[in-house]
Amino acid sequence: HVTVADGTQWMPSTNGSTTEVSTIHGVLLDAPCTATGTGSRRPDILQKDSSTVAELVELQHQLACHAVDHLLSVGGVLVYATCSLLKQEGEDQMDRLLARSDSQLEPLPFQSTDSFASIPGCVIDPQHGWLRVFPQEDNVMDGFFVARVRKIG
Repeated sequence: HVTVADGTQWMPSTNGSTTEVSTIHGVLLDAPCTATGTGSRRPDILQKDSSTVAELVELQHQLACHAVDHLLSVGGVLVYATCSLLKQEGEDQMDRLLARSDSQLEPLPFQSTDSFASIPGCVIDPQHGWLRVFPQEDNVMDGFFVARVRKIG
């Protein structure tokens, strides 16, 4: 089943009902972003202007908030990912989400013992456990950011 909808407003339904809403245990938000992590393969992508970045940052926040507020069940996990190297689309975005006054989220840190931690260019944030991969000279892998949070209330 394929659903095409606005991700800032979409709600899951049960049995096709538009009034009966179910919650979800996990959401992978591969957020629309500047794709600066793909710049080594696509240099044209690095020509974004600041208004485009600001619009994307706001859309990312709306998508993440909707997922947390309306889609995730208590105990559910949001995995937030971008192929951006920009801090405002990664770390700053997660700080903003966690800082909301009504935020009932806890970070689910990645560990240095996780198998992917040995990926060249991989850095795990020591404070929150977020994952950042920087592109390498051999162009084997793009750069990206990944964070996990659990809804606790």
